[in-house]
Amino acid sequence: MWQADKPEFPDTGVWRLALPNYLCANEDVLRNGIFDTAYDRNGNGVLDPGIPLTVSASGLSDALGIATVTVSYPRNYGSWVHVALTVRGTVSGTEASAAADLPLSTLASDFSARRVDPPGRISPYGSGPCDSPD
Repeated sequence: MWQADKPEFPDTGVWRLALPNYLCANEDVLRNGIFDTAYDRNGNGVLDPGIPLTVSASGLSDALGIATVTVSYPRNYGSWVHVALTVRGTVSGTEASAAADLPLSTLASDFSARRVDPPGRISPYGSGPCDSPD
């Protein structure tokens, strides 16, 4: 929803997530990307949040040991999905890994104009409580 800075200046302000904003658990309990009715908490017959992104990596690190990982997703999923990203590597037989829980970010420019709805203004997962298909 749009929140104006002042009533006399309705076109200046910021977009905010409407309340209530429900934080629902991932229905992919087994982390395999396959829908399972036993874990369909909202009863909509769909795996939520699903896998709304792609991850690509070069697979090779540079001289400093840095590799590039790119996470791509539709802009309307920003603010609505958190991902658990794990990176693993092996150097001379030694294995290492690092993990992070990251929200899918949004672009500030998508939220700068009152009269232009930002991508994802309405959740792609509905607006009801976590146990509701809406």
